[in-house]
Amino acid sequence: MDSATFDIPLDQFGITRDHSMMDIKQLLCHLMGIASQKEQKQPATLVYLFFKPAITDRHQTILHGAFDQLTREIDCIFNSKPIKTFCFVHKIDLKVIV
Repeated sequence: MDSATFDIPLDQFGITRDHSMMDIKQLLCHLMGIASQKEQKQPATLVYLFFKPAITDRHQTILHGAFDQLTREIDCIFNSKPIKTFCFVHKIDLKVIV
């Protein structure tokens, strides 16, 4: 392992596949940014906003499947021990809006 890099396995966030639809690195950066900028006594909320287009053709099944998978992944990540612990310590709530 190079001393300038490190890997955090996805299974630490409840993801059992070798890739995730969610950008976990971006989530971690946002959480650390919020924690470093806010007063410790004030709660904060990180909101993820996803656009889900209304599709009426044959692609609807594919789109719903992708959003179902994304929803399961977000649930696993947001409820994983590292994320829950960090959010508890820094008083950060996580919210998803679709």
